[in-house]
Amino acid sequence: MTRRPRPTRDPKTMRMAFSLTPDQIRNRIKTETRRRRGGHVRPGDTLIAHVKGTEIARLLVTGVHREELRAISPAGVQAEGFPGETPQTFIDMFCLHMKCTPRESIYVIRFCYLEHPEDIPF
Repeated sequence: MTRRPRPTRDPKTMRMAFSLTPDQIRNRIKTETRRRRGGHVRPGDTLIAHVKGTEIARLLVTGVHREELRAISPAGVQAEGFPGETPQTFIDMFCLHMKCTPRESIYVIRFCYLEHPEDIPF
């Protein structure tokens, strides 16, 4: 069976909480986020990263794909903002906070930082 392509849509701006990794966002060392839900996010979308409603950054989504959590590589752990941590340490932390298993298929959302308001694609 062949998959039908997703319908195209204009980029959206949406809010996304980063309550577990606010320092990684503020310090601009995080370029990926793993989410149990994220199928609504597409490349080209703008994310307003926030903690408890306070905006901490604006992000441009550059890629979205699914993978099992246990497939995270050392480079993925670093992109999540945890340099020096092992994949297993990250998996354990993620599963504890998100109440899931390492075999769960999750969304990996890649992004870059929008430094200037004129960079925001409205």
